[in-house]
Amino acid sequence: MSSRSSATVDIHQNDQAPVVDPEKDQDGDSKKLQVQVDQQPEDPSAYLVTLSPEEDPKNRSAFRKWLIVVTVSMSALCVTCASSMAAFTEAPVAEEFHIGTEVSILGVSLYVQGLGIAPLLLGPLSELYGRNIVYRASFFLFWVFSWPVAFPPHIAVFLTFRFLTGFSGAAFLSVAGGSVSDLFTNEKLANPMALFTISPFIGPVLGPLVSGFLF
Repeated sequence: MSSRSSATVDIHQNDQAPVVDPEKDQDGDSKKLQVQVDQQPEDPSAYLVTLSPEEDPKNRSAFRKWLIVVTVSMSALCVTCASSMAAFTEAPVAEEFHIGTEVSILGVSLYVQGLGIAPLLLGPLSELYGRNIVYRASFFLFWVFSWPVAFPPHIAVFLTFRFLTGFSGAAFLSVAGGSVSDLFTNEKLANPMALFTISPFIGPVLGPLVSGFLF
C-alpha cells in the first residue's frame, strides 16, 4: 500500500502557479491539505468600469434621453395594459369556447404569471448581451404572440399564448429601470424615474376601458 501524505500549498497574489511541498504524514492515517493565502487588500480600481465621453449615456442630449424614457415608459404601459384587457373578455371567451368562468379568467392569471417569471431570464440576458437586443426581441415576440390571442382556434391556444405574451413583454418591467438610471445623474434622476415608475400602474387601469369599448 502507498503511504498517505499531506501537502502545504502557498498561494500568492501573483500569476505564478502555487508551489506544493509534499511531506510525509507522521501517523499515516489522514491526508491533510493546508492552504495558506496571503491576506492582502485588492486594488478597488481593478473593478471600475470607465467609459469614454462618446460612450457615456449621460452625455447624450436631453432630447434623446427623454425620448428613450418616454419610449420605455409607453412600452411598459402597453404591456401592463394588455394584462387587464382580458378582464372584460371572460364572458365572450366562455361563450365562444363553451367553458366555465374559472377557465376563462386564466387568461389574466397566466399573463401575470409570465410577467413574473420572465425577469429571472431576461435580467441576466440583458447583462450578457445588452439591453437593446433584449428590448427588440421582447417587443417583437410580444407583437407576434398577440395574434394567436386575437384569433384563437381553441381555448388552449388562447391560454398558452396569453402566458407567452406576458413572458415576452416583461423586459420593459424588469430591464427598463436600469436604462433610465444610466441616462441621468443622481441629481436629475427623480423626474424621469417617476415617469417610468408610474407607467406600469396606469396600464392596468386603461386595459378594462379599452376592452370594455371593444366588447
